Amino acid sequence: MANWPNRPKADVADLLTWAETFPGYVARVRPFRANFQRKRRHDQSGASHVESLVQLELNLVDAEGLQQLRGVGPVLSERIVRFRDALGGFLCIEDLYEVHGLDSSVVDQARPHLTANAQHIQSLCLDTVSFGTLLKHPRFDLETTKKLIRARGRGVHAMDVVLLRSRLDSVTLRKVRPYLTICSGL
Repeated sequence: MANWPNRPKADVADLLTWAETFPGYVARVRPFRANFQRKRRHDQSGASHVESLVQLELNLVDAEGLQQLRGVGPVLSERIVRFRDALGGFLCIEDLYEVHGLDSSVVDQARPHLTANAQHIQSLCLDTVSFGTLLKHPRFDLETTKKLIRARGRGVHAMDVVLLRSRLDSVTLRKVRPYLTICSGL
């Protein structure tokens, strides 16, 4: 094509006119530049929006506050809050990777603007929690729930003993330990 210096150049209008010559063909084309400019304006406004953002505590911020983050709109912010409520609080920022529909690049960009204080986690009372309630928690699968319920029923009054008797592997133990507590004697 570099050898054709005098070749005709077609723009969108020329291509649409040519496409209309085909019987029954309807062309719906948006000019590339208009889409690019619209997208670019949006990105520029988002950049200044995030730069003005100081710090957000994941366990305390509401859905409106989360919308300050680039890439997080009303739907995602509500989804993040619902996931946080189901968890009882975020243990760390990496927990955001588990939110359905939240892209990892959005989490990576937001990381400098977020904190997650584990002191705000609402623990479940292992001595009184029901099997169904524990199973609904995002961190507890069926096997983990069974092991914990069996271990608590053996007359143990200390969390460490219950967790030891449950025979959970170390990875699962690290995931579930912050969400459990003993509220009264068993």
